[in-house]
Amino acid sequence: MESVTPIRNLVVGANSILARQLIDLLLSKGQQVSGVFHQHRNNLVEGIDHYRSDQLDGIKTIFDKVFIISAFIPDRTHVKGAALSQSLFDVNVSLINSVCEKFPLARIIYTSSVSVYGANACVKDEHSDCNPATEYGVSKLWGEKIVGSHDHYAIVRISSMYGIGMKETTFIPFAINSALKKNAIDLLGDGSRAQNYIQVRDVAKCLYLASETKENEIFLATAMGSVTNLQLASTIQEITGCSINFKGEDATPSSYYNNERTRFLTGFLPDIGLISGIKELIEWKRKMS
Repeated sequence: MESVTPIRNLVVGANSILARQLIDLLLSKGQQVSGVFHQHRNNLVEGIDHYRSDQLDGIKTIFDKVFIISAFIPDRTHVKGAALSQSLFDVNVSLINSVCEKFPLARIIYTSSVSVYGANACVKDEHSDCNPATEYGVSKLWGEKIVGSHDHYAIVRISSMYGIGMKETTFIPFAINSALKKNAIDLLGDGSRAQNYIQVRDVAKCLYLASETKENEIFLATAMGSVTNLQLASTIQEITGCSINFKGEDATPSSYYNNERTRFLTGFLPDIGLISGIKELIEWKRKMS
């Protein structure tokens, strides 16, 4: 019986929590995986080949699929200016171009962001107009344009991703840390602002399903519905017993998405509900404290 050669995958940005979940999923499907990392190695999956990002030009393997997970995502610790703009360009634009040029025959699966849509409360789908309101959003849209000129691609826009090991600068870890350390969560305004939160393993699942399609498409890795900050805080309250306080105002618009086309093309449905995902994160944080 003739053996079938396993699909060969390259994951660029292999040290992220998303890459780790994706690599584990690909390996569970019997596919071969190699990784590219920039500097840190703490999340790298053992037992697969890894290359440093400065070794990209020297890679000789022909890959069937290349996942671009690498991204520079500014947070409140970054100061606006030339250095920030350069970092956004180097990682979110120039690296994307280099990867696409290096692997012209591969299917490129690019992790983009819902930040490309801009800040408004309209329901967005895969083909809604893009009007990014931040430099980060502009850089991700620029990356999309580069990938969109590739022969074979899937662009996956991700909403607010959370999970074990996530950065501590966004609302979910802030709220959980506050609940565990201060026994209280402070909400701006009345807590009615809504966001779409998706667990990291569900994002990995969406990336895999998008990679298995043949269409050159934009996909949305989003949960089935958005939740308000108050609903999220109430979930944390039920688990920890903390109090919820209201202060100030929150002028940021809510975010709503409809990924019906993604579900139709890929069969994607999230497996992890917000309550179980938040409970898992809280239990992990308690063990780490």
